[in-house]
Amino acid sequence: MELGEWAGSIGISALTAAGIMWTGAKVVASKWLDSRFDSRLEAVKLEGQKQLEAVKLEGQSQLEAARHEHTGYIERMKFERSNLLDRSAKLNQREFEIIPAIWNAATSAHYAVLRLISRWQEGTNIHKMTEAHFEALLKDSPMKEHEKDELRGKTGYERTTYYSELQGWLRLREANEAVVRLNIATEEGTIFLQPETHDRIQAITDSIRKTYQYFRNNMVFELDEKLEDDPIDRYREVGDDEYQALAKYLRERYWTGDDKTAERSA
Repeated sequence: MELGEWAGSIGISALTAAGIMWTGAKVVASKWLDSRFDSRLEAVKLEGQKQLEAVKLEGQSQLEAARHEHTGYIERMKFERSNLLDRSAKLNQREFEIIPAIWNAATSAHYAVLRLISRWQEGTNIHKMTEAHFEALLKDSPMKEHEKDELRGKTGYERTTYYSELQGWLRLREANEAVVRLNIATEEGTIFLQPETHDRIQAITDSIRKTYQYFRNNMVFELDEKLEDDPIDRYREVGDDEYQALAKYLRERYWTGDDKTAERSA
């Protein structure tokens, strides 16, 4: 073999070997890159999965917290509603207990004041009575003992006149006691009343009280004043109408259950 052919053969072999080595290196590099990429991709997937699980867990936690808060809110609302209903029931029950007491006191005061301010007062002719009849009258009378003794000391027409005066003071005393009881009943009970009921009761209570006070002052201090808007004349004219209107309102609102009819009662 000639030297040139041998040298050429060696050159071709070297090139072939280099080509094989390059090809092998490319294959190895490609596999390494693929492995590296797959490893990184798996790491990214794993990290993404972890983040997704964390988001899901946080979402579930927030959802559970929201559900718990909502449940707590519902329970609080139920509790508050139950308390309100219970309080309302108790207030209504208390109102039904208070109204009869106030009404009884208002009735006593109303008629006591009407007797006090009546223009016509029935008299008793004491001077025509026998002593036995006279003593029987004193025994059943609510007069105080010293008043009875003073009356016994009178004779003839003086007894009749003095007895009439004592009856006037007795009516004043009865009216005073009735108004005091009414004041106590309203002070203790009106806080439990519905606003409209409170206002209606307060209106007639004020009218009764004003009439009594004006009459008492005139009687005690022997005044002879006449107001343009005289409360005594006014109560003589409309006092009983106002009393009956209140009775109608209370009856319709609390005992017949017809609130609309009660609202029309004035």
